[in-house]
Amino acid sequence: MEKLELPTPLGPVWLWGRARGRPTLLIVTGAFADAGVMDHFARLLPQIDVLRTHLPGNHCPPLSETSIAAYAAALDEALRQAVPGPLAVLGISAGALVALGLRAPNLAGLLLIEPPLFTEDVGALAQGIDAAKDPRFMHAIFGVADGQVVEPRDYSPLLDGLAAPAEVLLGDRPATQRPQGRLPSLVGERARRALAACPRVTVTTAPGAGHHIAADAGQVFVGGLQRLLACLGVAIRADTPADEDEIGGR
Repeated sequence: MEKLELPTPLGPVWLWGRARGRPTLLIVTGAFADAGVMDHFARLLPQIDVLRTHLPGNHCPPLSETSIAAYAAALDEALRQAVPGPLAVLGISAGALVALGLRAPNLAGLLLIEPPLFTEDVGALAQGIDAAKDPRFMHAIFGVADGQVVEPRDYSPLLDGLAAPAEVLLGDRPATQRPQGRLPSLVGERARRALAACPRVTVTTAPGAGHHIAADAGQVFVGGLQRLLACLGVAIRADTPADEDEIGGR
């Protein structure tokens, strides 16, 4: 995919895809996501522009500050330059926190996958990711050191001043029901209450799913994506399980 390098006061932001001035779906990936994740969305949605961004430091340069607030501010500036028209954002895990912090005036809707509002809930992630990959990132964003949460972060203030309606997809599999190789939900009861109390947030729970909603509950993920794209006036077909598998990247 084409790479756009956009200057901001905090450092360059890289976007992958084509920005041609059409309604745009932006995908903000999670911590340590694979380089080509969701590349197939551009093929599935030829009628709009599809852009992807990784968290700074993952397949792209770090910013001068490592924080969700800095990432959101820099991304807002990059979007101001690259996306003049209607914008919908799909945010995944830590990328969903960044999406929550966006304040772009052209933002039409958000689909947020398992945003860990309170990092006291990310113990399973802390154990499952080698913090040596980027210990500064793990500590700054999640409060993680030595494989455990040592300084919990509270991202619930991001709900204040939310710039657009948001649907949040949550799993319902707790850490005590974690199959081998699968992350449980990383959104605990306190975060669920905060999300439910926000008037611009709709919460959808995926039965039997953990943190990776697209893989664990394809039908729920596709339904959320269809509702997100409707705010851009776009329909996506998903009439069969095969369609759901393709959209979910399986």
